[in-house]
Amino acid sequence: VTGGFSRSVVNFDAGAETPAAGAYAAVGIALATLFLTPAIAYLPQATLAATIIVAVATLIDFPALGRTWRYSRTDFGAMLATIVLTLV
Repeated sequence: VTGGFSRSVVNFDAGAETPAAGAYAAVGIALATLFLTPAIAYLPQATLAATIIVAVATLIDFPALGRTWRYSRTDFGAMLATIVLTLV
């Protein structure tokens, strides 16, 4: 799993507007790698995955599902199929 998308989520949530945010993120990742690796080395992958899921869940527009259901059942079916096939 790459960290690019989760970094984008963090930048979006933090309100980053310039490429300098990437430089700050790189420094933060380097420091975390140097100093926090012993602390997180034994965390289960499920814990790390849950962290990413929680960060990405803020980008999902859940009310859009209801609006799409009311607008067009066919479009809702396509949306639901896309979600399910992406997760599978």
